[in-house]
Amino acid sequence: MANNDIKQQYIDLISLLNHYSKKPIDKHLLQKTHVFCSNLYGLAQVQSDEVFAQPNLYKKKLPYIVNITFNACIYTCLIGVRNKFDSTLTIQLMCASISFYALNQNKLNDFYQTTDSLLKTPEEITGQINPQFKALLRQVNLAPWLSAYELSEVIHNQKSSKLTNVNLIITATYLANRIAIHTTPNTRYKHLTFGTTLKHLVSTIPMSWYTLVAPLLTYPSLYPPGCYIKQKSGDISLVMAITDDSLIARLIKPTNEQINKLEKIKFEDINHTYTSQQLSNFNKLNEWWNDDLNKWIKTQRTENTIAAFPTILPIQHAPASLLVLQDQLTYKDSNISVIEKALENDIIYSDQILKSAKANNRQKQKVHSIKHALAMLGLENSGQLLLQYSLMTRLNQQYFPLQQSFLNFSQLMANIANELAVLAKLESPEMVKSLVYFALSRLYTMPSFRLLTQWKIEHNKAFKLASLICQKGNQKLLEDAILLAKSWQQPSQSIHCLQMWDVKPSTSNQIQTNKISHLLGLSLILARELYMLNKASDEATTAYRKKACRILKITEQDLVKSKERILRTNEIIAQISIKIAN
Repeated sequence: MANNDIKQQYIDLISLLNHYSKKPIDKHLLQKTHVFCSNLYGLAQVQSDEVFAQPNLYKKKLPYIVNITFNACIYTCLIGVRNKFDSTLTIQLMCASISFYALNQNKLNDFYQTTDSLLKTPEEITGQINPQFKALLRQVNLAPWLSAYELSEVIHNQKSSKLTNVNLIITATYLANRIAIHTTPNTRYKHLTFGTTLKHLVSTIPMSWYTLVAPLLTYPSLYPPGCYIKQKSGDISLVMAITDDSLIARLIKPTNEQINKLEKIKFEDINHTYTSQQLSNFNKLNEWWNDDLNKWIKTQRTENTIAAFPTILPIQHAPASLLVLQDQLTYKDSNISVIEKALENDIIYSDQILKSAKANNRQKQKVHSIKHALAMLGLENSGQLLLQYSLMTRLNQQYFPLQQSFLNFSQLMANIANELAVLAKLESPEMVKSLVYFALSRLYTMPSFRLLTQWKIEHNKAFKLASLICQKGNQKLLEDAILLAKSWQQPSQSIHCLQMWDVKPSTSNQIQTNKISHLLGLSLILARELYMLNKASDEATTAYRKKACRILKITEQDLVKSKERILRTNEIIAQISIKIAN
């Protein structure tokens, strides 16, 4: 039942705040905070509208510090979810939002619950970083939490001018807490509606932050679940859920209709939005969000309520549409007209094929049709391009701090592998690029990697995939890449190439596999040199490099020229290299 679950979250938060007040700052405190935020995140996944409605339903019987802490945690979750942040990252940012208030409860309560004119600057009362807490976060390596906790010094300042050149972690946490402070009723400031707060923030924040605010306009919209609205008819209703062009609401104070009646309200029929209203009893939640609501929504067949959590497609298996197309593209007697028809029915893949044909067209010929694009790319290459697109799209569905760095490196290594495959006269350079993306796939999915804010590498054996990141779990990079390639039904030769990355072939019929495996290792060495300006000089790397060149029949001079070509044709990588060098 909704009220029991949400009521329990408030009870748990009160217990947690008491723990912050009375118990020592230690790892147990961090663990309790993380457990609370994990439970709240999980509840939001199941009962999204009810949970995200809570900041609009002020609990007057509870202290201000409980209300503001809960609301800040909820809004942090909301911004993370709407912007497709990785769940483990979002939970750590929720923890940071709790620590802003939990470590400073009395001073915050004194400031926000008084109109004393002598307390003019919030920095004098709030915004103090706890050095012991900060040291503990650093000790246990909770990098996102630590990074966001630095906002303690500015979170209560009305101006965002102090925040310049900050990352998404800082920006998201700052916005969530400013929304909570603006919308939670207090004595010092006039509280605002969620919609008014968004409009206010948009007028004060840098334009680069707008991307974080934009998803909030779809859900929870300017009229979020839990807010009271007045219609042009005079009826007062409570928002239950959001659809594309309207609200699903309950009549609370009808002019001549039955109370609690469910109805659809167009945005243009809204006359006024109320600020956060009091919730006198948690049992009210069961009256509002109940089975009747779910049944009513199902009967409204034209209504599609907007989900708070965007759909995240599974990574473990390839899309069925991709597997069908790959079968057709690799079949010996493929009918190009049949393939063209299949692509025409898949807008995303057909668009990708047309874009790839234009991008790979050195003579700048106009691409007339999908059939023309397939002819220009070749059927096998087309299949590999669709594979690369599908895999990288699935791997990059959620944001995490090192995502862009990993993506830039992956593209660089893939381009190097393609360059070396051409030099070594291998049959399918695009297949080698696909192998690179599979090889690096675990960088995007390992939970511990998704929480890193700095990328550290191991400096020896630069040809080994595990050397790419100095973090627990790095030894599983190749093993998990092979499992993913198998689950995506890749050809046995591709899987064997990954398996043989650093294994001496036992039979002479593995020459081609041996070439590709060493090409992958050499590509990793060169990518590290270009991207990280790290030229490993240990004996094992030097020996591997020489062996790979011998097997691929390319020289060191070839490698130098290839690196120069890569830098010329990859402007972004060149800029990154220069930036790192500086």
